[in-house]
Amino acid sequence: MPCHAVNNWISNADCRGFYRFEAAGLTLDDSGYGETLTSANTPTLSGLYKEGSNSVYIDSRLDRFYIADASLNDGFPLKSNDTKKEITICFWMYLTSIPTPQGDIIAKWSAGTRSIYVRVNDDGGGDASLQFGIGYNNGDNEEKIYDTGTVLAAAQFYHVGITFRDSDKAYRIRIWDDVAGTAAETTGNTTNNINVEGEPYIIFPVGGTDALSFLGRLDELVFLSCILTADEIDAARGGTYTAPVTGGGQVIMIQEF
Repeated sequence: MPCHAVNNWISNADCRGFYRFEAAGLTLDDSGYGETLTSANTPTLSGLYKEGSNSVYIDSRLDRFYIADASLNDGFPLKSNDTKKEITICFWMYLTSIPTPQGDIIAKWSAGTRSIYVRVNDDGGGDASLQFGIGYNNGDNEEKIYDTGTVLAAAQFYHVGITFRDSDKAYRIRIWDDVAGTAAETTGNTTNNINVEGEPYIIFPVGGTDALSFLGRLDELVFLSCILTADEIDAARGGTYTAPVTGGGQVIMIQEF
């Protein structure tokens, strides 16, 4: 079932992590669940943003955020005890440069304990595409899913929505090109079911070299334990979400402006 949320996400029980990357709380989770990140080095606030007043600039040769699996509340998607195994990840990103051959954005992943990653993958010709992968076979193997709808370029914003539902292995990668003003998506079903283990979530895993690093900005990162539809991803991107909130025997529709 799709879930519905206002853009502050707090009214949505399926929103398990919401990171605005603001000056008042760079690592804070605004979902209400308290999934606070830890920062390595000192990621830099940027005045180039899509939500709030800032984004965060990351040079993943040095900077990253992370949260241990044991620190996640039950219900966080793909926590080690997750049996539902449904996840939606949405965020705004801005590439300062195209990583070569790849730059990881989000990973719950290590050799032998693979679960999920999201990355920018260079196509070898100066352009790039979004890719995500799932671990299977107890985390020993991976299955790669490539977005075919959008060629990523440097120096512009994209809104990204990724969904995966393990019960039918259905996925969606939906990307909004903020310059062209268009959205495109890739959908399908993986061959394998996803593996869930106790690796930490890492935001911008450290590449260590120029060739494996992400340089750019991230804004309004959201993790949900349900599947957003394409229309809902678009509504989240456009700031037009509404959510039903039950109280006093009636359902009240809340709109954020």
